[in-house]
Amino acid sequence: MTTLSTGSLQLDALIEELQPQDNVVFFTETYSDYVPFVSTLVRHVAQSNARLIHVRGDGSLDAAVAQHPAPIRLDIREDGLPALLARVESIGADAYYVFDSLALLEPYLGGERGLRELFLTVCPRLFELRSVAYWDLAQHRFAASTVAAIRDCTQVFIRVDRHQHEGWIITPLKVWGRYSDAMFQPHLARFAEDGLEITPIEFEALQDNRYVVALAAKNRELAEVRDSLNRRNLELQQRNLELAALNDRVAEQSRLYESLRSNLDHLTWLFQAGWDIGGTLVQEQVYEAVLMACSRLFSGCTCRLYLPSVDGQRVDLVGGASTQAFPGSGDDPSVAHQRDLAMEAQATVSVSLGEDGITGGGSMALASIMIRGRAVGTLEIYADDGRLNDQESRMLLSYLASEGSIAMDNANLYQETDLQREQLRTFVSDVIRNDERESRQLALDLHDGLVQMIVGSYQHFQAAQAWRGRDARTEEAELGRGVQILKDAIVEARRLISQLRPAGLDDFGLEQALRVYLGEARNLAAWDVSLTVEGTLPELLPEVEASLFRIVQEATTNALKYAQSELLDVRLESQQGDLVLSIRDAGCGFVPEGVQSQPEKGLHMGLVGIRERTRMLGGSCLVESALGAGTCITVTVPISVVTVTGEGAA
Repeated sequence: MTTLSTGSLQLDALIEELQPQDNVVFFTETYSDYVPFVSTLVRHVAQSNARLIHVRGDGSLDAAVAQHPAPIRLDIREDGLPALLARVESIGADAYYVFDSLALLEPYLGGERGLRELFLTVCPRLFELRSVAYWDLAQHRFAASTVAAIRDCTQVFIRVDRHQHEGWIITPLKVWGRYSDAMFQPHLARFAEDGLEITPIEFEALQDNRYVVALAAKNRELAEVRDSLNRRNLELQQRNLELAALNDRVAEQSRLYESLRSNLDHLTWLFQAGWDIGGTLVQEQVYEAVLMACSRLFSGCTCRLYLPSVDGQRVDLVGGASTQAFPGSGDDPSVAHQRDLAMEAQATVSVSLGEDGITGGGSMALASIMIRGRAVGTLEIYADDGRLNDQESRMLLSYLASEGSIAMDNANLYQETDLQREQLRTFVSDVIRNDERESRQLALDLHDGLVQMIVGSYQHFQAAQAWRGRDARTEEAELGRGVQILKDAIVEARRLISQLRPAGLDDFGLEQALRVYLGEARNLAAWDVSLTVEGTLPELLPEVEASLFRIVQEATTNALKYAQSELLDVRLESQQGDLVLSIRDAGCGFVPEGVQSQPEKGLHMGLVGIRERTRMLGGSCLVESALGAGTCITVTVPISVVTVTGEGAA
């Protein structure tokens, strides 16, 4: 509403101004005394192009409302109070309402009680919607309590009495939030063609001046009392606001204190749980410690640790308040679905039992167990109430699952370290035994072979020297036999040297040495052996070439002994700063985890030797195999470490 007015400038001045939210009640002798004020308002509303809503009973205001070009009519006879409220809500804010006289609406509202309910319900709602409303309340018609209730609820309450000659005497008895000297004094209102004319009444114009003076004095006294009460109410409201704010601060401090105390208890429990869980490096004891800590942290709950596959076996342990079966079996599809959600999101999820097809009541929370960035299982808790649906429970379970994940990873690392230590000890023992055996064999080969050949050659040369000048033919024969034995000694020496270092490795490099070795293996075992070298290999350090050659030897030996394959593919290439060597066979295959866990039965120390040689080169070794699917060994080493140009950097 852009312009607010009663339609009469004098009436606007008398009540100071018409404000949004004003409900104006005219306290008249008859409903016809109400019509002039409605007509004046309707004319102004029509001129300002504002919305006008007419709430009608018997249609006594239809003629006055007809001055508006498009009034909205609500019929209380048809709608009733609930429907009327719904229509008011749909109309919304910033509108003008005129109601037929309450005396004429009463029969359709079930009597005076229904009329009070109508006013005391609709009036506050129109106030909230910032709409202006005109009401008419007949004098001497309703009980004093009804009049008082309506007067207390409204914002502007104007008494209208008939003047003995013409017009009406109007006296504003209540104007909420406004005051002027002219207010609460009788005024004379006349209805003219251009609207209402309102003028103050001089005391002499009335028959009983004492009544007027007393009424004015009483009105002023009431206004002062009202203002005092308003100030007192404002003070009380301010005090109540301060008390409410103080209560809120006290409640907030209490809540924070309880939260801090609860968090401190939880931190203490989590610290103790981490201490207990991390106090062992035995995997089974870690599982039990996790369940025990979960039972203590979530008192009254049932706990489960579920790991689908650990070293090829499933771990499914239950503990806590009750060892009875968890809601749904371990393989229940609904429970499995929640596990999948927790493991896929790598987070904690909660669900109210009875939802998602999980039978029973209560609540359930699941947190993923993470080992080296991979979800391997879940830690689960169950309660017979809804306590696990809050954020705090999920956070505690997440922290506990994190502690358990770290402890399990540490136990795995310890187990792997212990296994690697045993593998390394066995490997070193085998290397020492092989070195001793090779040393003894080399000594025997030198003594019984090469040395004997040299001695034999030397003896023949001595014999030739003895026959010199005596028998030329015998001398020549001895020299020939000595030279032949010496040639055989040279061949034997080269054979022994090749056992110490691969033939051709120093002279022709790794690629040629591998081609010679694999060619001999092809001829020896009747294999289909291939060697593929991609691109130009960098100049490698001698010890690197020897290690890579030995890795191929170890892999070839394993394939020959265990793979039962007639195919062997060796590839050597440079990829993005790495030197990659792969050896693939099409044999029977094996389970790499089984060989790692039982090296004495395995494939055995050859794989350990390959891994150790790769580790000493600063690289990584990947063994891929499955039963019936062959084996592929991939060795990756950084070129910057193994080349001649990178020697200084290494």
